[in-house]
Order: sequence, then C-alpha cells, then structure tokens
Amino acid sequence: MSNLKIRDVRVIVTQPTANLNVVKIETNEPELYGLGCATFT
Repeated sequence: MSNLKIRDVRVIVTQPTANLNVVKIETNEPELYGLGCATFT
C-alpha cells in the first residue's frame, strides 16, 4: 500500500428532519473507505 491519504469526507443525510447522518471517509485508494455514524442526539 502506498502513502495513504484522506481524499474527502462526505456527510450523507439519511433523514433530514431527524439529524440521522452517516460520514464517509474516502482515501486515495479507490477501494478503501470508511463509514461512521454522525447522528446528533
């Protein structure tokens, strides 16, 4: 694996009225990304 770098951080709004969000972290390796919960309670 080469030098891994974060390329982009995207917020995916799943339900706008309830603040249910998912964050997608994209890297410079197309097949390598991460998803996380970013829900506000």
